[in-house]
Amino acid sequence: MINTHLAFKKLTAGGMSQELAEIVAELINSSNDNLATKSDLAVVKSELKQDISDLRTELKQDISDLRTELKQDIHILDTKITQVDTKITEAKYDILKWIIPFLATNTLGIVGLAVAFFKSNIWF
Repeated sequence: MINTHLAFKKLTAGGMSQELAEIVAELINSSNDNLATKSDLAVVKSELKQDISDLRTELKQDISDLRTELKQDIHILDTKITQVDTKITEAKYDILKWIIPFLATNTLGIVGLAVAFFKSNIWF
């Protein structure tokens, strides 16, 4: 806080009129109301530290919650991937179950035709 009485004395000693020095002292005094003291700043600093600490704790909890949710989502995706893998494997065996007999039948047919062709002694 600025000592307005001391400021008034120095202003008048420096040659300023008393009326003008009083106006300056009043202006200084009115601006003193808006100045923060060291104790005001200490209170604000303490409050800010507490707010930062609270936010840090809240942030850590949020991160922990997100990690838990992410692990659950990954587990669900792993399960779905395994299910899709199983369905693909089943589909592959279903396809093979129909293709192998088809290929075997075609092969036997071709072999039968070749044998019949060679037995008939038709040579071009």
